[in-house]
Amino acid sequence: MEDEEDQSLSFSEVVEEQEQRGSEEENVVQFLDSLDSYLTLFDSLSSTLRQRREVNDESVA
Repeated sequence: MEDEEDQSLSFSEVVEEQEQRGSEEENVVQFLDSLDSYLTLFDSLSSTLRQRREVNDESVA
């Protein structure tokens, strides 16, 4: 009887560990998605600033 309890306890521990891993993986995916969005936004801003600088340089020349 004790062996069955030990097995079910270890099974529940395994399930909990898998849920934790799944949660960690979700956090990693969410972080990478946020990082990708940030880099896309930064690239867009950089491109816009470059275009404005080129326009300003042309108007000065």
